[in-house]
Amino acid sequence: VNRNGNFPGLERKLPLLPINDPRNLESSNPAIKKAAEVKLEEDLAPQKIKALKYLASVGCGCYPGVKEAFMAALDDCTEEVRYEAVQALIEAAEDHCETCNRDCCCDEELTLKLAEMAYERDDKCCYKEPSERVREAAAEAMRACCPGRGPVSPQVVTPPPVPPTPEVPVPPRPETPVPETPATTQHRALGTPEGGMVMLFGEPALGGEELASTRPATSRRTAPAGRQAAGAAKEPQMRSAGVLARPTSLGGASASQKGISRSTAVPGRSSSVLQVAVVEEAPQPKAHSATAQPAAQPKAPAKPATQPQRHANTQAKQNEGTVAKVASGAGTVQVQLPRTANPQVGGRVKVYHRFLLNESCIGDLEIVAIGDAAVTARPVDGCNLSKLAAGDRAVLSTVGQTPVHSQAMFESAQATDHN
Repeated sequence: VNRNGNFPGLERKLPLLPINDPRNLESSNPAIKKAAEVKLEEDLAPQKIKALKYLASVGCGCYPGVKEAFMAALDDCTEEVRYEAVQALIEAAEDHCETCNRDCCCDEELTLKLAEMAYERDDKCCYKEPSERVREAAAEAMRACCPGRGPVSPQVVTPPPVPPTPEVPVPPRPETPVPETPATTQHRALGTPEGGMVMLFGEPALGGEELASTRPATSRRTAPAGRQAAGAAKEPQMRSAGVLARPTSLGGASASQKGISRSTAVPGRSSSVLQVAVVEEAPQPKAHSATAQPAAQPKAPAKPATQPQRHANTQAKQNEGTVAKVASGAGTVQVQLPRTANPQVGGRVKVYHRFLLNESCIGDLEIVAIGDAAVTARPVDGCNLSKLAAGDRAVLSTVGQTPVHSQAMFESAQATDHN
């Protein structure tokens, strides 16, 4: 086959070797070599378990290295080997013979290893021992090794105390001197709105000549005599305190407003000076004319006329009833109507049947007899009684007297049915 080399895929291939073949341990391929090593270790699990059972019967007192063999078996990659190693330790600890008394392997190192397998977790909050049955067996082995005691925990090492950090002194901040305010400057002044005074804030007091030069030349209304006397009595006291107050008035259209506060600028002063004028005008009595007419009260909007519609709805409810019984053989229908509807013989009743999706009118019925609980009606104008059922809606549409021949025909029909 493939003598000339034209079909290399048809040539015979080398036979596959078992994974644990010793020749694979010498292979240059890392995958083949590592697979052979792992397979050999997994295949040795029954041999390891047999050896652990024998070591548990011998104990750790006579021969060195037995405890180390158990410690290595507890870290074996095969879960069955770890489980059988813990079971061997339990059997050795619970055996009340000479071996348990003198050659027991339950020392501190082995007990801490069992506690790690049973309870400890890694940084991802996962158990270090992935097998649940191995963890339960490790906890049971701890109870067998240390009866009447809880799980052994490693000694906690207390960290050395951290020396306190020395405090760095903070240099004091230099104090900034505060400039003194001139004695002639007013820091705050409170006015009296009742006297209509002007209060000035943050500027030196003015003398008499300066006050006269700052007054505007416009005409102003004269204040009452009592108010002028009160202002003249307060002026010396306000000057000695460094506060200037002068009466003001409002002109133009704003004079008719009451209780209005305004800011008034004094000529010749800087715009940064705040001056507030509080003006209150005495109330003026209003003249009432003998012929004055009282103000007309606004009329309330007329309410929409809803009474007829409400009356119509009430009337429609009073005329509604239900179908009590349908007698198809006799050709009559028993209809229950309210007493307020006042049904009369010869009146018409419209009947409606409720279908699955909507309600439809079946036709008209004519009242032929009036009973105590219901009225008897018969179909007219081609009304089909087969479409009616008990519980359908009935509406009294017209009221009239029954003709004589209709009543007679109905009585004769009833007599025939009885015969």
